Amino acid sequence: MGKARSYVLCMLLSVMCVLSFFPIRKIVYESSFFPKSPVQLSASDIPISSALHYVFIDKEPPDKHNEYEVIPEGKWRSYSGGTVHFGYHRGLLVLKLLLKNESELPRSVMLELGWPFLNNIQVYSISGDEPDFDKSSALQAHDEPKVDYRHPVYRLYFASGESKQVYLGIETAVKFIVPIKIWDVNAFEHHKYIQNFWYGSFFAAMAVMLFYNFIIGIYTRDNSYLFYCLYVASVIFYVVAFSGFGGQYLWNGSTWFNEHSFGVSSSFSFLCVVLFMRRILELDRYGGGVLLLNRMLGWCWFIIVSGYFFTYQPFWFFLEDIAAILSCPAGLGSTIYLWRKGNVSAKYLTMAWAILIIATLILMLGLTGLVSYTPQSLYVQMVGFVIEVILLSLALAERINRERSEKEEARKEALAYSQRVAEAQHREMRIQRKMLELKEQLNKDLEARVESRTEELHSALGELEKVNRELEKQSITDPLTQIANRRYYEDMLSKELRRAQRAGADLTLLVFDIDYFKQVNDTYGHRAGDICLQKVAQLIQEHLTRASDLVARYGGEEFVVILPDTDGQQAEVLAETIRRSCEQLQVHWYADTISFTVSAGGAWLCKGAVCDGAELFASADAQLYKAKEKGRNSFCITQFEKADRAAF
Repeated sequence: MGKARSYVLCMLLSVMCVLSFFPIRKIVYESSFFPKSPVQLSASDIPISSALHYVFIDKEPPDKHNEYEVIPEGKWRSYSGGTVHFGYHRGLLVLKLLLKNESELPRSVMLELGWPFLNNIQVYSISGDEPDFDKSSALQAHDEPKVDYRHPVYRLYFASGESKQVYLGIETAVKFIVPIKIWDVNAFEHHKYIQNFWYGSFFAAMAVMLFYNFIIGIYTRDNSYLFYCLYVASVIFYVVAFSGFGGQYLWNGSTWFNEHSFGVSSSFSFLCVVLFMRRILELDRYGGGVLLLNRMLGWCWFIIVSGYFFTYQPFWFFLEDIAAILSCPAGLGSTIYLWRKGNVSAKYLTMAWAILIIATLILMLGLTGLVSYTPQSLYVQMVGFVIEVILLSLALAERINRERSEKEEARKEALAYSQRVAEAQHREMRIQRKMLELKEQLNKDLEARVESRTEELHSALGELEKVNRELEKQSITDPLTQIANRRYYEDMLSKELRRAQRAGADLTLLVFDIDYFKQVNDTYGHRAGDICLQKVAQLIQEHLTRASDLVARYGGEEFVVILPDTDGQQAEVLAETIRRSCEQLQVHWYADTISFTVSAGGAWLCKGAVCDGAELFASADAQLYKAKEKGRNSFCITQFEKADRAAF
C-alpha cells in the first residue's frame, strides 16, 4: 500500500506541476514588472488596426517589390484566423498585411513571424491606403531590417494616423505555419527576456540530467543509461531546432539545416524513445504483441529519419504526423499493459509519459492543422519533457536498486542454502560413523527397494500413459463412427486457417450430408441408420490419402473434411469421387439392402484470402444447401478472394 501511495503521489505532483505552469505564467505575464502578451494582427494595448490577405503563386520570389503589384486583386483572399496554417505547399506564399496607426502619436512596433523554418523571406513596407510602388522601397525610412532573434522579426515605424501595406514573400520546405504577432517594442524586449529565462531553465535542467545520468551510466556500466542519455540529447536537439535557437546560433544561414532540422530532430527523438522503452522495459523478455509493436514503431521511425536525410519530401512530414499521433497512445497503452503485468519500471514510464504524450498530441494536432497551432504548445511539451526525464531517471535508479536488491536476496538465499547443506553433511557424517557396520546390508536393502519401487513406478506410469492416451483419443473421437468429433474438427480448422493465411496456401472445407436420412431411420430403425453413418465415415476416410487431411462428424448425418494445400479443382475431384462411391454403396440390413446418396458443399480459401472458421463453414454449408436445392446427390463449391466471394 505504501508503494501504491507513492506512485499516486508522484502522478499528482506531476499533474500539479503542469497545471500550475499556466497560472504562474499568467501571473508573471500580467504583473506590472512584465508587459502583456502579444496580440495577433490587432490588440487593445497596441493602437494598430490590421487586416490580412494572402495568395499562393507558383514561381520564384520576385526580385523587386513592385512585382507584387501585378498580382490581380481578385486573387487575394482574406484570412481571419490567428495563425496562418496552410499545411504543405511548394509554392511562394505572399501575405498582404494592412496596418494603420489608430493613435495620435508615432509608434514603432515589431512584426514577428513565429515559425523558425521559413526561408527566403522578403518584406516590403509601403505607406498609404493606395501605395505608389514606384516610390516605395523595401522597409522604408525609419523601418529597420530583420532583428536578431530566433524567429523572423522586423521593426516597423508608424507616423500618427499612418497606414501601411506590408508584403511578405515566404517559402518553406516544411509546413506553412505563420503565427503573425504585432508587438510593442518594450513588450517585445521583455518577452525576449522571459523566453530566454524559460528556455535557459529548460536547457539547464536537461543538461544536468544528461550529465548526471551519463556519469551514473559510466559508473554502473548499464547500457540503459546510454539509451536514456541518447534520448535526452535528442530532446535537446529537437527543442533547439523547434524553438529557433539552432537557426539563430548554430546553423545560421544554412538552408539545408533549416529545412532538415525540424523533421530529423523530431523523428530522431521518437526513434530514441522507442529504443529506450525496449531496453528499460525488457520487452525481449515479454515478447508477443508488445515487442512486435515496439519493433514496428522502431523501424517506422528509422525509415522516417533516413527519409528526411536522403529524400526530403512532404510525404515524410505526412508520414511523421500519422506515426506520431499513433505512437503516443501506442506507447502509453504498452506501459499501462506492462504495469498491470507487474513491470515496476512501466509504472514510472506511464507516469512520465502521460503528461508528455498529452502535450505531444496537442502539439501534433496543431502541426497537422486539426486544431489551431500556438507556440505555447511547445512550452507545455517542454514542461512535460522535464518531468519525464526526471521520472525516467528515477525509473532507472529504481531498476538498478531493484536489481541490486534481487542480487543481494539471491546471495543471501545461496548462503543460507550452503549453510543448510553443510549442516546436513555434518549430520550425515555422524550417522555414517554410527551405522558403518550396517552399511552394506542397508545398501543392499535399499537397492532392492529402489529396484522394486522403480519397477512399480514404471508400471504405474505405463498404465497412466495408456489411460491418458485412451482418454485423449476418446475426447476427440466420435463414439459412433470412430472418426474425429466436432470439437477436434474446430481446433484443427482454426490451426489450418492460421497456417494457410501465414504461409499463403490454399485450404478447402467440404461438408457432406446424407440425403433423406430421416427416411432411413423411420423405415429401418435407428440402429440401421447408425450402421449407415459408420459406412459413410469409413468410405470418406478411405478416400483421404494424406496425413494432413481430416474427416470429422459434425453432427447428425453431417460430415466435414478439411483439405490443406488443396485448391477448388482438386477438392471438386475428391468430392465427386466420394459422392459417386456413396451412390454405389449398399448396406445390408437383415433381408433388406439400404441405398442412399449424399450431397456436398465446399468452400475454397484461395491464397492470400482471410476469414475465420465459422465464416468458412457457413460458406460451405450454404453450398451444401444449394446442392440440395438442385435435387440432391450433387456438389457445389465457392471460392474466397479476400473479402469477396464468387461461385467457383
